[in-house]
Amino acid sequence: MKILVVEDESVLRDLVSFMLESRFGGEILEASSGNRAIELLRNNPDIDLVICDYRMDDGTGGDVFRYLQEHHPSIKYILCTSGNPADYKEFQSSNAVIFFEKPFSADQLAEAIHRALGHEGDGALARPPRYCRIRTATILNVNLLSCDLYLKLSEGKY
Repeated sequence: MKILVVEDESVLRDLVSFMLESRFGGEILEASSGNRAIELLRNNPDIDLVICDYRMDDGTGGDVFRYLQEHHPSIKYILCTSGNPADYKEFQSSNAVIFFEKPFSADQLAEAIHRALGHEGDGALARPPRYCRIRTATILNVNLLSCDLYLKLSEGKY
């Protein structure tokens, strides 16, 4: 699975990426603005899911959603915002958006992903990988390890 996380706050973006990598595996792409996200979507049409903030300086979550609707309507979209989704006119007539409120837990994020991908209640994505890639910068920024940390030094050596 390939997921694009669009969030202008770097610590929150790192935290969401960390949650996704540790729970689902796959490839996580990151963008700090709506316009950067659109650029990544142009270059990566194989993205399965976009998790997007709304208010950002350089392009909004609404801009990303409109781009997806016009160019990649099969890519699932989750709006993750602290604002009221009813205030954003571009989403009012669409059933293609899953709304998700900040602040949130890893379980709430996983539930939103299951709903967006149509796996609600079937456990299709429930089993996290045994090992996951975690960027050093994420560990330093998030500083929330509730598990053991193993470093892979080579094949079979941790």
